[in-house]
Amino acid sequence: MEGMDRNMLKKTVFLLGFAALMVTGTAYAKGTGYLFISNERDHTVSVLDGKTLEVVKVIQTGRRPRDMHWNKDKSLLFVATSADNKIDIIDVSKLEVVDYFIPGEDPELFDITPDGKLLVASLEDDNMASFVDMESRDIVAQIPTGVEPEG
Repeated sequence: MEGMDRNMLKKTVFLLGFAALMVTGTAYAKGTGYLFISNERDHTVSVLDGKTLEVVKVIQTGRRPRDMHWNKDKSLLFVATSADNKIDIIDVSKLEVVDYFIPGEDPELFDITPDGKLLVASLEDDNMASFVDMESRDIVAQIPTGVEPEG
């Protein structure tokens, strides 16, 4: 990678990572071959056909969609919409937001435990990590962190 400028190197690394996701199939929604891309400034999630990369649909979400994670069987996509303080839930079969829950203020990054029982979100405005029961959608704990946790 000698002789590459910094922007070209970033683009190359991104494309290699994206290609690896597509080859392994980890980015695809259940039974669809669709890829989902959050558009922070447009308050939407774009759905792309994984083979052609053509836009299938643009889904309106809460404001400032950021981090996204699948449920275990990839039938639901959870999207942190930080400006609305919520996690939107997109049903892959309907390609629309079907529900949401509130983990606290300004959720930016989050993850779901391997057993699918807890969602853990970093809350930038509250300087907290929030633990949400995925079945009840209730906050079960909040733990103080350093200033503006990013993940």
